[in-house]
Amino acid sequence: RKLLMVVSDGSPMDSATNLANDAHYLDHHLRDVVQRIEARRKIGIAGLGVGLDLSPYYSRSHVLDLGDANANRLLREIAGLLLGNSRR
Repeated sequence: RKLLMVVSDGSPMDSATNLANDAHYLDHHLRDVVQRIEARRKIGIAGLGVGLDLSPYYSRSHVLDLGDANANRLLREIAGLLLGNSRR
């Protein structure tokens, strides 16, 4: 099984795209892409919001509260896993 975990600290934003399209273009595109991925059921997708609720985009999501010491530790561990710096 494949799982795509999106770690994000904000909603989608790109100045050039924003100038050429409506203000919510990337927001709508992200929602559409996530819905298509979820509908195919070949890849699981989840959002991990760093101080941000990603539930408007992902049906499976979790918010890391950076005011919580355990959340900061977990975020460092996830970053280590993604960067190949994990300890065994």
